[in-house]
Amino acid sequence: DAATADKTVTLTGHDGDTLKLTADQIPAVGSKPSDTYKAGSWDVTPSTETEITAATTYTYTYAQKDSISQTVTFKVVNGSWNDETTTDKTVTLTGYEGDTLKLKAADIPAVGTKPNDTYMAGSWDVTPSTETEITAATTYTYTYAQKDAISQTVTFKVVNGSWNDETTTDKTVTLTGYEGDTLKLKADQIPAVGTKPNDTYKVGSWDVTPSTDTAVTEATTYTYTYVAKEASVVTKAPEAKTLTYNGSAQELVTAGTATGGEMQYALGTETEATQPYTTSIPTKTNAGTYYVWYKVVGDENHSDTEPACVTSTIRDEFSRVVTFKVVNGSWNDGTTDNKSVTLTGAEGEGLKLSADQIPAVGSRAADGYKAGSWDNDPDTETVISEDVTYIYSYAKEEETAPEEPEEVQEGDVVADAEIGDGAPECSVDGVSDELYEEVASEEEKEAVEQRGDTLHLSLKVENIDDTVSASDKELVESAAVDAEATIGMFLDVSLYKWLESSPADRTRLSDLHGKKLQFDVEVPDSMKAESGVNRTFYVFHITDGGVELVGKGAGPSITVRVDHLSVFVLAYSDTEEAEETSDDEMTEEEKRDLEYRKQHPNGQHTYVPKIVKDPTEEEDGLMIMVCRYCGFVERDSEQDISGYGVYNAKTVTAIQNEAASGSVQMETRRWISVHRKVLEALQAKTNITLRLRYVYEGKHYILEINSDDPNLDLLLTTVEDEYFGFRYLGTLFTTEEEQ
Repeated sequence: DAATADKTVTLTGHDGDTLKLTADQIPAVGSKPSDTYKAGSWDVTPSTETEITAATTYTYTYAQKDSISQTVTFKVVNGSWNDETTTDKTVTLTGYEGDTLKLKAADIPAVGTKPNDTYMAGSWDVTPSTETEITAATTYTYTYAQKDAISQTVTFKVVNGSWNDETTTDKTVTLTGYEGDTLKLKADQIPAVGTKPNDTYKVGSWDVTPSTDTAVTEATTYTYTYVAKEASVVTKAPEAKTLTYNGSAQELVTAGTATGGEMQYALGTETEATQPYTTSIPTKTNAGTYYVWYKVVGDENHSDTEPACVTSTIRDEFSRVVTFKVVNGSWNDGTTDNKSVTLTGAEGEGLKLSADQIPAVGSRAADGYKAGSWDNDPDTETVISEDVTYIYSYAKEEETAPEEPEEVQEGDVVADAEIGDGAPECSVDGVSDELYEEVASEEEKEAVEQRGDTLHLSLKVENIDDTVSASDKELVESAAVDAEATIGMFLDVSLYKWLESSPADRTRLSDLHGKKLQFDVEVPDSMKAESGVNRTFYVFHITDGGVELVGKGAGPSITVRVDHLSVFVLAYSDTEEAEETSDDEMTEEEKRDLEYRKQHPNGQHTYVPKIVKDPTEEEDGLMIMVCRYCGFVERDSEQDISGYGVYNAKTVTAIQNEAASGSVQMETRRWISVHRKVLEALQAKTNITLRLRYVYEGKHYILEINSDDPNLDLLLTTVEDEYFGFRYLGTLFTTEEEQ
């Protein structure tokens, strides 16, 4: 009953009674031990059966409980306790038998914030708790978890040059760490770059600058690109000087000027420079033809220009005497003596009279005579190739009826000719109805047929000997050789139309729509044959397909009939007239002399080019000069024929023959440029890819240009160069090195 005081029971009775305890007199005990005690026992167990014969004491003693204890050990792995210690922590729980041993919160060490490197917060193998009964020695282990390994790849690329160590391959760095780490580059992992640009390039920059402060969170590529140098520019090209041999060294060209670099020169062949480039203008003493190559060598911020060539000639000096005679009168200065002019120049130079060398004449006729004419008109355009005499004859006076002015009917089509200086007289033989219908517009037809206006068709003829292109000359020279003819002059022939009511609206007709125009070309006096020579004249027409013979005759005019107009060539060939003397009447020496004169109308060899080796794409051809009459080979006449033209022509043909969306592949080990005509042919196509495989400094490259690339249009509209180097084109279009 939770009381602790002694309990006393007095048993009473009478003498002779047996005193015994009753059950309710024995106190209940055993369930209320003091702390650390448990149910015990009576020293003598009181019983209702036991006779109490004397004062009796029963003592109930609770038994001392057995003490108990358990050891709890805490371990930490891969790190420290939060107090930065690492030794095991031990707690001993004590009590007594029957007690429930449990940890207190303070017994459980704080952990989780001090992992070793490469580790992070982890977990207990069994989580210690203040609610868990500890019944045996127990160990709790806290293990920090291993961080996941992480890595990132950093790639460095260089474009248009090399790393400073002269390598060009990509450089790769792998950064490693663990989850939660911040990966960064080290200074020695960033490659040095900027001092090794390719030709035509200079110091550039990174697309993004690599830094030791930048966290790398993903695979990263840094690209250093050397930038293209700006093109240096030839502001004034060197020009060939007109030189005559004088026994001293002479500069072959005028000095050129440039921006972005310095002009340099070198002597070479027709196809390439063979001497080093220097800033000195080349000089030569002896007569001959020299090829002066020049280019701009760019400064550190500009690229070199493509080499170009100027052909310069030092010619031997020679002279020709021109004599003027007057008949039936005097020169305008009142004298009658012959006048002579000595023309001097260099060999191969076309000697011509100047206006002040031609004596004035025509106003001092003798009695009975009037102004006359020259047997051959002296002029400032005719080349004097031999000693020549011009005779002016005053004409006898005679009465002539005045000429009636030619009447031009309104409502008509009038054809005439405009003749330029040095060109032969030409006349148009009318205009056919078919040609009129094709070339006249509906408005022009209405003006002529309903309003009485006059449509003029004018044939314009110009001498272009000094401006004809080299390619046209080559074409005609080949045709002339086949015809055994000598080229006389080159003519540009065009047709213009306009209404008389609006002469300012003058239109050039580039196409006759297949209809024929007929006109006559008069043989100029300068091309007429000497006495005793039969001369045949030819008119060649240069067309897109080549050279066509469109007229032939003995003169004095040749009729030409064509359906389009462009460049025409007047040429001739000679034969000797038959000799009256029979072979039997001639000596052997006379026969040999006659045969030579038959073969050599001018008393000398007439040289024409002869190709002895055709050029190919990769090899030049060879041409010599031979006499067309006897086959004599001119001394030192060998000339290379460039294979470069063959290469470009084949490329143009391949492009023109390729269907839309196709590709053309050309390969060369010799050339490192293309002619403008190649790019123009590509520009005219739709979705054609030109793949040029070439070799540069021992390395193989592929250059790809698509006809639809806007850079192609931009290049051809802004750059007027005739030649384009592969390396320059590689800065505008796709190029790659073949491995």
